[in-house]
Amino acid sequence: RRIEETLRPQLGHDPVAFDRIIFPFPRASLKLYDQTLDNDLFAGMFASAKKQLSAVGELHIILHTNRDGINQFDIWGIRDLAEQNGLIWRAALPFNWMSIPPYHPKDVKNQQWKPFLSTVHIFTSAATETAWSPQFRSWRPNNEDWQQLSTKFPLIGLKYKEGSKEP
Repeated sequence: RRIEETLRPQLGHDPVAFDRIIFPFPRASLKLYDQTLDNDLFAGMFASAKKQLSAVGELHIILHTNRDGINQFDIWGIRDLAEQNGLIWRAALPFNWMSIPPYHPKDVKNQQWKPFLSTVHIFTSAATETAWSPQFRSWRPNNEDWQQLSTKFPLIGLKYKEGSKEP
């Protein structure tokens, strides 16, 4: 279902816009990985989230890497799916999944499991009217000297052309 349909009963109306949408450990298939089902899930989620994010909004997707070093982000081509649906990948940060109780990840057989390594991947709209900027993100250190950082890394904060690694 779309994000707005999921929240409508709780809010009593369609939500206007969100600063954060969080999707922990998404999976559509009952197998280890089903490219069609899982890609459809992500594409639908990206398209729905894009419509619901505020100008500074972020989509947070919590994914995992297994003990063999296989991570969902790369194997499932999450960044490409996001870009195809008008979102930009901004960051990947370590994430302690136990920080969102009472949530507990479950495997395809509905059994609780503990991820080996969890990361939260942050996406924003690729729209030119977005007001999102990395310097104002709460996951950045408060004492960071942004002027010094932008001098050291001149490309930081520049908008990139969709599908390009160049500003």
